[in-house]
Amino acid sequence: MTDRYRHLWKVAGIGAALILLYSTLQNFSTVIGVAKHFLSIFFPLFLGCCIAFVLNIPMSLLEKLFGTCKKPWMQKIKRPVSILLSIVIIVALLYLIINLVVPELIKGGKVLVDSLSTAFDKFDVWWAENSGKHPQLAEFLHERGIDINNLQSSLLVKLQGWTPKLISNTVAIITSGISGIINFFMALVFALYILTSKEKLTRQFSRLFEAFISVKAERRFMHIASTTYQTFAKFVVGQCTEAVILGTLCAIGMLIFRMPYAVMIGALVGVTALIPIVGAFLGAGVGAFMIAMVNPLTALGFVIYLIILQQIEGNLIYPRVVGSSVGLPAIWVFAAVMVGGGLGGLAGMVFAVPTTSVCYKLIREEIAAREMRKAMASQSAGDGTAGDNTGTAGDNAAQ
Repeated sequence: MTDRYRHLWKVAGIGAALILLYSTLQNFSTVIGVAKHFLSIFFPLFLGCCIAFVLNIPMSLLEKLFGTCKKPWMQKIKRPVSILLSIVIIVALLYLIINLVVPELIKGGKVLVDSLSTAFDKFDVWWAENSGKHPQLAEFLHERGIDINNLQSSLLVKLQGWTPKLISNTVAIITSGISGIINFFMALVFALYILTSKEKLTRQFSRLFEAFISVKAERRFMHIASTTYQTFAKFVVGQCTEAVILGTLCAIGMLIFRMPYAVMIGALVGVTALIPIVGAFLGAGVGAFMIAMVNPLTALGFVIYLIILQQIEGNLIYPRVVGSSVGLPAIWVFAAVMVGGGLGGLAGMVFAVPTTSVCYKLIREEIAAREMRKAMASQSAGDGTAGDNTGTAGDNAAQ
């Protein structure tokens, strides 16, 4: 193929890519809808891969531990035992977190209901004594159909009106919950198949790539896959470790300062800290609200304490625990969280940071490789010019 035809093919490819991009942007909502439909179909398989990825982290460590024993029977059972122990460890951690958080949330909900009832009674008394001093406020509320004297009963009437919707939403939640449980167990079985035969799957994919793509493309793909796995694994381990440390320090500090709901809020802050950047603030907001129902001044002290704790954690603990495992500058972490949250909610925030980190590392490697090639080409051109100049000078001297 001549250079002219190569150029035409390149121009045609760029034109087709631009047309495809324009069509996608023009029908963005339709494209997103189709993508969500396909995602819902393949979601159990995707969830199974995620479960296998998470289980593979402790499983690999346990297999290395069992691998120190060279007895044949140990080598035969190390894979199933490692998988079973990994499941037990993760389930135990989830149970511990749920057991810490859920009872305290129920208790906090009861306190919230009692506090709202008391607050309504106090507001009714205050309004009865001071309504004449604020006629403009009374007129403003009256124009909007708000009866302060019967505010509590009006809210109860509205709540009763929301009851049918609440029942229908509850039924929908239960139905989706049953579907979610079925998908989860299907994904778990798929994950177990992946873990028990991961070496065989690796060989099969390797043969597939060798048969259909070039060696260079295969190496490139394997490098991308290796970088992705290492980045995600380090991100998961680092975020979990950091979340445990932050939640523990939060609970210990609250116990020292005698703040209410110390264990529950500490566990909640630790769990929400798994979400980069905004996670700890979500936990702090819920915790401050719960404490404010008991003592608003204590809630202010909690917010101040958590801000100081996050500064210490972000500048001292996080760099040493997570280090450069993600390898992403702060500005790109923030951008990834915002874009990921807009596309996929909380799950998008969690997956956006390691995904962006993988892209950042690959682009940085490609830029470094191109700069090296340009430098070598420039050096080669300089050496050639110097050689030509030396040869010319020699000829002139000979003459």
